[in-house]
Amino acid sequence: MIDNIESLIGISIATKNRWEDLAVTLDQLKNQGLEGCQTVVFDDGSDDPVTPAFKKKYPWVTWERSSTSLGSTSSRNAIARILSTPLILQLDNDSFPISGNLLQAARDLIIEEKVAILSFEITISEKLLKKISETFYHHTAVRDFVGCGALIKRKIFLENGGYDERMGFYGEEQELCLRLIKKGYIILYYPSLVIKHCISTKERNLSYRTRLNTRNEILISIWHFPWPEPLLRPLRVLFAGFRNPIWRKYPMSLFMGFIDSIQSFGSKKRTPRLSWKEYMDWRALPYNFQLRGKS
Repeated sequence: MIDNIESLIGISIATKNRWEDLAVTLDQLKNQGLEGCQTVVFDDGSDDPVTPAFKKKYPWVTWERSSTSLGSTSSRNAIARILSTPLILQLDNDSFPISGNLLQAARDLIIEEKVAILSFEITISEKLLKKISETFYHHTAVRDFVGCGALIKRKIFLENGGYDERMGFYGEEQELCLRLIKKGYIILYYPSLVIKHCISTKERNLSYRTRLNTRNEILISIWHFPWPEPLLRPLRVLFAGFRNPIWRKYPMSLFMGFIDSIQSFGSKKRTPRLSWKEYMDWRALPYNFQLRGKS
């Protein structure tokens, strides 16, 4: 039995222009005794780089920086290559564990050969946790994971190319999971470890995000789904966007995301498409967010 969490887990945090949020996260990690874990923070082109005083406050952190923004997928891929631990605890700059046994989660993941990723319970408020029944705390396979709180086997992640950097952000977790599931790996919902996500609106351009989300949802179908889904899904995604109360506020972004995806129709796939059986088996899996808070 491995009792040393520092030998198992490295912490990955990508950030941009959100030093106050990052400070809260790093303080939480320190308070939980995780400052002994290898921790890499990647500054993805912040307007003002991290100050010496900020670095001094968190001496255990390894700081990496790109002078221009590469995007969260590229930043997280870079961190995975820097870390040397078998597991990656992937967090956002505004997320951190608040409940559960991280060492036990690491042990559980290590011994499960076919499990590539643990997808943790995500909450925006501790009060919401009181509504979650203890009887629901079971593990189940899911379609994908939430990037602000997951434990990932680093070797499997790197051997399978990490995140597809063409995605930018939005949907990169699902795209990775489809490649892993195609190879027989499992993404396991692990609600006994809870991550708090202190969602911030800073640096969130909703018009751009609408365009990127639309494009990436369609690209995933073009790259991974069996025919004729790559022909049918673009219209479904576009119509769903106009029904979404947030995305429909940006009709031009929806349309441009649709155009972007069509222009990428011939882009190279990284793995063979799912068969219809594999696709239907994947569709039968729940999303992580569909399980949260149920009793």
